[in-house]
Amino acid sequence: MHRILVTALLIFAPLAAPATTWHINAATGNDAAPAATAGLTPDTPFLTIQAAVARVQPGDTLLIAPGIYFEHVTIPATLRGTADAPITLRAATPGTSNPSPHSVIITGADIRIRKTKTTWELVDPATHLYRTHYQHPAAGWPARVLYDNTDLYPYATLDALNTFQTQNAPGPLHGYYYDETGKQLYLRLHPRHARRAAGAPDLNPASHIIAVAPPTGGGFEGTLISQPAHYNIGILGERPAHIRIEGFTFETPGVAGIYTEAPDVTITDNWFYGCRTAVSGNYQETPIDPAKGHAFKNLRHDPATLDHVAARVTLRRCFFTQYPIFEDIADCFARLPENIPAGRAGRAVRYGAMWHRKGAGQGLPSELFKYEIGIACRIGRDWTIEDSMIVNAFEGLSCHAVAGSENLAVRRNLFARLADNAIETEDWSRGMTVTENLILDTLEPISWQPLRGLPWPTDIVITRNVIVNTPAHADYWKPVLSGRGVFKIGASASNWSALASMAGVPKSPALGGRGIEISHNLVWFPGGRLFTLIGDRNVSIPEIRLHDNLFATDWLFDVTGNAKNEMTAGHFTLARNLAMPARSGVPGPGAIGAGDGGESVDNAAAAGVPGAAALDFRTGAGLAAARPGVPTPDLRKLLTFDFESGDLTTLRWPLGE
Repeated sequence: MHRILVTALLIFAPLAAPATTWHINAATGNDAAPAATAGLTPDTPFLTIQAAVARVQPGDTLLIAPGIYFEHVTIPATLRGTADAPITLRAATPGTSNPSPHSVIITGADIRIRKTKTTWELVDPATHLYRTHYQHPAAGWPARVLYDNTDLYPYATLDALNTFQTQNAPGPLHGYYYDETGKQLYLRLHPRHARRAAGAPDLNPASHIIAVAPPTGGGFEGTLISQPAHYNIGILGERPAHIRIEGFTFETPGVAGIYTEAPDVTITDNWFYGCRTAVSGNYQETPIDPAKGHAFKNLRHDPATLDHVAARVTLRRCFFTQYPIFEDIADCFARLPENIPAGRAGRAVRYGAMWHRKGAGQGLPSELFKYEIGIACRIGRDWTIEDSMIVNAFEGLSCHAVAGSENLAVRRNLFARLADNAIETEDWSRGMTVTENLILDTLEPISWQPLRGLPWPTDIVITRNVIVNTPAHADYWKPVLSGRGVFKIGASASNWSALASMAGVPKSPALGGRGIEISHNLVWFPGGRLFTLIGDRNVSIPEIRLHDNLFATDWLFDVTGNAKNEMTAGHFTLARNLAMPARSGVPGPGAIGAGDGGESVDNAAAAGVPGAAALDFRTGAGLAAARPGVPTPDLRKLLTFDFESGDLTTLRWPLGE
């Protein structure tokens, strides 16, 4: 009887609907085709991704053919996959199993300009200044402008664009300006990046693919998303999404290539160009004084808000760039005036050349245009960023990305040619793990610099990373900085002076939790120091622990040779490190950098890594550098690597294999 009952239940139980593959083709599709056939075969595709979204059920796949999709795809709160039957948006890859960049493009660009259906007027033949009419329905400046995937700098005034000069310093040698009153978009291109015609650079925008983004978002730094124009794909609603997004190139949204309010989203094998950030969650700080709005120091962290923020989002094998930030900085350095005053008197000039993409004070039209965001933004709980490439950008992951994050995992990524930090851990992040990343040619790779008071960021583990300067980068920043640190660490005095809530809080930060653990990292940093110290140098933070690392830098902290300025032993907890100078004629991290039970040697050969100057860190067993857990790869191929290629199949961990 039992078997009969089970059989009957199986017979009469409703069967799960079979998964459907929906086809979309921007060239041959038809959204108005009969419902019985629309989208069901490659010969009867939908025209738009949005039309297919309206038909999707759990377990379905949207297969998008190569082409350009001028859409802001919105996945409503009513549409969800399940853990066993996720919804997949996949770029079709005819003839190959591997996604490739620029094949299936979802763009927020102005369609008329991108399709070269506009007229570019030559305003000034002497400077090759061009303009065209541009007006977005949302009104306002375009967030970004690209020519052939090359980022144009947003100059605050037309005169600044025509002279390539910000208010304090030389600016990039290409850019754009938007006249909101006259609805005119002005462009100047760079001969180095322009296509060539008859052997000469063609500086006419009509000869290039110009992608003009919509206006950006709100909040302090313009990343608060409130409308479809702010994203290429948006997943709305708080319920778990169980959605996969695979193989696309995202281009010039107002803010983010992908925006999610929902947890359980997996983003794999995608490329991001002209995006202020690749992927944004919906975390928001809480204003202290509502009348002051989203001013940076007026925002506090409320952990309870994370219950309503996108969680369990995974970025895997993604490529994010703001090319050519690194080259633009070099152009600015080459045009610096002679005899810049030392110290604070010359700071505006030096920082303007170096950080012209940081904020309005360095030349941008407003803080809403900041490039200081990174590959992700407004992260919630349990995000993972892995096996990805973040190259030629201002920041890898900034405080605007990680401020309220919990349990963020950052692993096996390449961070290369960054104008500020690879990874910031401030302002209130907790439980972050940073492991097995390669951080290359970055101004100051790791930052723990909370600026907005309690709770201090803690429970952070930074382990088994490789942090390296190539020979060409060792003195890259020398025109503007006397010293730059591998680790920028400290609590600025502004945490107390600018925040009433910090009255009575001791100025010796007690981090709580497990503190900061920095161990088993390989650091080869010629041209820099081990630490940049922030805040009161007489206040120690023993809960920041650095042990069992290989440290090779030019200095510990002080670059002047004045012992009175040097960092004292006990400022942090250091132990069992192998320390050495990265170049001859400099002291290196010394005994303080080595710490208790550590070892300080005179050079790389004495440490057992004689090929370190050529980025070959291989060592034999039993040598000093062969410490358990410290990576010792051969990275010589990085000296000729094409970082802008977007090739996600290279540089896998373990490095050098």
